Amino acid sequence: MQKIEFQPMAKGLESFLPAPIPSRNTIPNWYKNAPLYVNNEKDFGMHPNPVASVSNSTLKGCVPFLDALTTGYMAVLSSDVEFKKVNGEITVRWLQPIIKIVEGHNIDQTFMLPTEHKEEKYASKWLFDWHIKTPPGYSCLYTHPLNRHDLPFRTFTGVVDTDTFPDSVHFPFQILNFEGERTIVPAGTPICQIFPFKRDSWESDILEFEEGKKQKAVFKILSFINRSYKRQFWHKKSYN
Repeated sequence: MQKIEFQPMAKGLESFLPAPIPSRNTIPNWYKNAPLYVNNEKDFGMHPNPVASVSNSTLKGCVPFLDALTTGYMAVLSSDVEFKKVNGEITVRWLQPIIKIVEGHNIDQTFMLPTEHKEEKYASKWLFDWHIKTPPGYSCLYTHPLNRHDLPFRTFTGVVDTDTFPDSVHFPFQILNFEGERTIVPAGTPICQIFPFKRDSWESDILEFEEGKKQKAVFKILSFINRSYKRQFWHKKSYN
């Protein structure tokens, strides 16, 4: 088992600043409260032609969707942050005076970013005061919390070689359109999902068509009426 380390970048921060946590601890309530079956009816929708079979399962029954929610680690917001519209511009503030949470990017650095459907003309960044250290040969993918379309911002995606980089990594983001004069992003909100991964060298091959492969795959997948992917192909992931 590999180990990832989170170290505060200032003395005493660990006593009040939340460290990254396993992503499985941030599953949103809208997912938890969703029914597993449409109209709560366990109807698997079988047809005379098995290839046409459809499931009555909702998105909650999609294991890859849940895997995306729960894989890796999550940086969460340490305090409430208010975004407010003032004369067509967005201002940002928070109450506690101990640590800075958001910082702006110089617009000359980010002028090329698409701004359609965005409130800000440029990016801000979530400040993150934890250094992440991975074993030799391992990097981290930093990205917006996966499948979290409910959040009023979009964190950018980047890859950092955290086995050698000696400092903390901040998370650029753009605030999205929000209703009303202001929106508050509450403390504890996931702001960046972190995936440690091993750097490997890859080559790609384009193979010739294989007769019967599609039929064999469909037969195997549909040999179970319910939860076929989880029962036959899924592997448990562990992040503690």
